[in-house]
Amino acid sequence: YYTKRSNDDADIVDPDELLVVAAAGAENARWHNLSRQFSFILNEVISDALKSDPDCWPAEVMAGDMLLEKYNKPDAVDAYDKALKVNPKAADALVGRGRAALQKFEVKDAESFADKALAANPRHPAALRLKADVLLVAGDLAGAEKRLTAARTTNPRDPATLGRLAAVYVLTRKPAAFDAVAKEAESFDAKPGSFYAELAECLEERKVYGPAEGFYKKAADLRPMLAAPRTGLGMLYLRLGREKEGRDLLDKAFALDPFNVRVANSLKVMKHLDKYSTVTTEHYELRYDPSLDKVLAEFLEETPAELKRQFNYEPPGRTLVEVFSTHEMFSGRTVGLPDLHTIGACTGKVVAMASPKAKGLTKPFNW
Repeated sequence: YYTKRSNDDADIVDPDELLVVAAAGAENARWHNLSRQFSFILNEVISDALKSDPDCWPAEVMAGDMLLEKYNKPDAVDAYDKALKVNPKAADALVGRGRAALQKFEVKDAESFADKALAANPRHPAALRLKADVLLVAGDLAGAEKRLTAARTTNPRDPATLGRLAAVYVLTRKPAAFDAVAKEAESFDAKPGSFYAELAECLEERKVYGPAEGFYKKAADLRPMLAAPRTGLGMLYLRLGREKEGRDLLDKAFALDPFNVRVANSLKVMKHLDKYSTVTTEHYELRYDPSLDKVLAEFLEETPAELKRQFNYEPPGRTLVEVFSTHEMFSGRTVGLPDLHTIGACTGKVVAMASPKAKGLTKPFNW
């Protein structure tokens, strides 16, 4: 429709009409791996809407959502802030700011934006989902279920809501309720790949890795054209220390979607690790920069006996420990994004740390 109008010398100028075209084009691009379409939509279609009406804040929100989908947080936040300058109570923009904060584990900021969005519109599904995500981080499963049920009332077919609600039922061990939600999703979508991808991502964030892996695979089988399930599965394998499997999946995902910042950063970290030395001991597999942290390999194996006595537990198998010579690489290994506000993290079966003398730290720290 957009092309025909252009060929007929009747270019679309109505901003609302342009946003419909942008939304349809973005969905088409996701389903057919047309990554370059996203650039065209952002730089041409949405830009034209803003030229027609500089105060068209929904255009900025759509741009922010597309950028955040690719984990381009700085540009996404800039777009949301532009929307909020025009409409400070725009719930969609407030939710976008909250989702961006949650990507970096800035939980208090995410909750603040969720509350502001709900104050503007108490029935806003995305705001209710954001609030539920914050509550899930805090372990408040009942509170999360309450918000997701409210979001479901407003839009009963949204896979983002149903997937999270199904995850809550997995976490609370309510198989009958889970089966009911899954059956409902399958009642209006014969191949509900998006539902299972949302379910898997929510479980992965709560460290329930086994079921998450299965649901990512199911989502990919149902909708092989969607990149998100394979990207999620690749990131999950990196968290579990299954780096070769994860890297292979992310290489394929990046070929389909080269604009995904988190995938690009994770592959950059994997290439960085290729230069590291690896030491395998009875309890650990340690990767480190040999020019900086060789002494740590000797120290690490001294700790298991005391830790086993202290916690009355010993993890099975070896634990992968990666010590990074730059804080940027540590952050990329942990969340796929720069500037994580900590120096060490455990994502499941991997412990990642910045070296005490890592580049990017203001000063050496006492480990």
